[in-house]
Amino acid sequence: MSLDVAAPFREHERLLRGLCYRLTGSAADAEDLVQETFLRALERPPARTDEPWKPWLVRVAVNLGKDALRRRRRLAYVGP
Repeated sequence: MSLDVAAPFREHERLLRGLCYRLTGSAADAEDLVQETFLRALERPPARTDEPWKPWLVRVAVNLGKDALRRRRRLAYVGP
């Protein structure tokens, strides 16, 4: 049996993009976080694939968003 990770991701991609955008305030950062969430799903899918993926994907995206905000706070803004 092959695991189709792309199907649940496509189903929740818009939700994840909106969530990540609200977390970061940046469309580019949000897109990066959504892609990183998808990558995590491919590398390490949830233990129970028979359960809904939405809560797991949201939790991964929020945790990645928090990490990104922490990194952003540590780095000094250089400016244009």
